[in-house]
Amino acid sequence: GILSRLVEREYIISKQKRYEPSDMGRLVSDFLNKSFADYINDEFTSNMEDDLDAISNGNKSKKEVLDLFWSPLEEEVAKTGEKVARRDVNPQRLLGTDPETNKPIFARMTKNGPAVQRGDIDAGDNPEWGALKEGQKLYSITLEEALSLFKTADNVLGTHPDTLEPIIVRETRYGPVVQLGSGDDGKKPKYVSLIKGENIEDVGFERALQYLSLPREVGQDPETGETILATMGPYGPYLKKGSQNYSLRKGSDPFTVDLSEALVSISSKKGSANINEFKNSKVKIKEGRWGPYITNGKINVSVPKGMKPENLTEEECVALLAEKQKKKKGKKKKK
Repeated sequence: GILSRLVEREYIISKQKRYEPSDMGRLVSDFLNKSFADYINDEFTSNMEDDLDAISNGNKSKKEVLDLFWSPLEEEVAKTGEKVARRDVNPQRLLGTDPETNKPIFARMTKNGPAVQRGDIDAGDNPEWGALKEGQKLYSITLEEALSLFKTADNVLGTHPDTLEPIIVRETRYGPVVQLGSGDDGKKPKYVSLIKGENIEDVGFERALQYLSLPREVGQDPETGETILATMGPYGPYLKKGSQNYSLRKGSDPFTVDLSEALVSISSKKGSANINEFKNSKVKIKEGRWGPYITNGKINVSVPKGMKPENLTEEECVALLAEKQKKKKGKKKKK
């Protein structure tokens, strides 16, 4: 439903059977209210309901209502797209000034979630970053709370046994990373992004070495003989085969992904959406936009969390489809 989609896209958060807007949700809501006020109000909704009733009663045609609604909206979207700036969509909130460096402190959204920033990019600074902790919000975090999030000397975990360079965990504009080397010697440090949901406080020396060991060899493609590597990037875990990159499926990570999982991810990117199919059966396991699912051509059901789609038997798939069909029939009876 609508609520589950909003949760999936992280616009709202479900807490103890209640929903509240996330920082991203508030940013989107504020932007829509500012840029499309004529469409985000009770009067518009009420008028649209009246129009839909008129269509049902035969007093208005669908085309007439759609033309009156869609054409102006399409124009408005085009105009907004031409004039809107990134700062309009993602404003930064000034919290105050750092008493030690005299640099401004901002709270803002980044590609990896809500964060605080020390320094002003527009003024030519190279900012430092700190990710907000659970329970902290862009709209309410204080200057004191923000200052405690920036990196300290404690983020140096130790020295790499092979290169003798310092190993550091820190926040960057693109999220938390493990860093090899300080950069003080003029040599560019190596950066490896952390898996989503893993915080710098959770990363110890051994885990940092594991990140720095990437890319990891998964195996060879049986068709081409090319080596498949698993690694991490700013946008998450991915596979590399030759000059091509392939996103890993949701739930997979570069440390544990095996060759069969890797081949599924690669084939899905190529457009072959079938993960598995069974001889003389309409049942198939496919890769969809929202993850792997089972289908018989009429009914679709998501592969439950904790189950590997490539390991499912035909009997298990049939049972899951039957359960979904049973639930659908139950809903129809209630109506």
